[in-house]
Amino acid sequence: MAIRKRTIEVDERFNLDATLDMARTHEFRWRRWQKWHSGVLNGHLVHIRQVASALEYCSHRGGNLDQLLQFYFRLDEESEIADARAALSKDSEVMARLVERYPAMRAVRQPDPWECTVAFICSGTNGVEDMGRIVEEVARKLGSPVDLDGDRRHTFPTQSEIPRHPERLEGVKVGMKSRRKAIRSAANLDLKGLAEAPYGEAVRELQGSWGIGAKIADCIALFGLGHGEAFPTDRWLERAVPFYFPETSGLAKRELAAWAQSRFGGHAGYANQLLFRAAREDLSSESIR
Repeated sequence: MAIRKRTIEVDERFNLDATLDMARTHEFRWRRWQKWHSGVLNGHLVHIRQVASALEYCSHRGGNLDQLLQFYFRLDEESEIADARAALSKDSEVMARLVERYPAMRAVRQPDPWECTVAFICSGTNGVEDMGRIVEEVARKLGSPVDLDGDRRHTFPTQSEIPRHPERLEGVKVGMKSRRKAIRSAANLDLKGLAEAPYGEAVRELQGSWGIGAKIADCIALFGLGHGEAFPTDRWLERAVPFYFPETSGLAKRELAAWAQSRFGGHAGYANQLLFRAAREDLSSESIR
């Protein structure tokens, strides 16, 4: 039986290609499949593309995924995104230029905070391009196969499966042995509760889990738990913030994060995305080593 294609109307400012290219989704599992973007969200293999002012999609199970996709792409938060863009534009000429430069920028919301947590634990010293490969391997070794129009992908193992079958993780190339230990430790976190908790409490709990430091905790808080004030400071942001805001020169990573949170408040995560994207384009790989 043919899989029915469905459509979702989107705001004229939304750009699917730009969103998937810009929003660090290379750290997860989106890839091109023929004329579609192929991704696995909450156990659904989804093919999606934009046709004018609508998103056309289908999934291996069929059915209506409008709510899931609206959540993931923040289609239900257009007014909040507009407010963030306006507030950052008023902050400074620097941020105004970045808002104008990246009109399609938005921080997507991962529907599965557990997959997001594992992805960032596995990041470590790997380049961001490697994260999707590592997460895909975890899914391929521990998840279940799903197929759609000749495209075979794998679901991501649930949080409860890791403690039940820790031996399965041993054969996955996630880097150092310590990362496997960190994943097993993180399986005990109440991620749903942390999404509902205040930002400060959430990052303290995350950092209390073995192997999760400040940067990874902020990445999980922003992309997996929806805490908009999180400001992950990796090597790109460590150079980008002083590059665009010279007054921050000499600040340590945590000081840069505190500076950004004080300055941008609840829009710090959005500012982080803009600065990260700009840094990737403006700062050479040699200049950040």
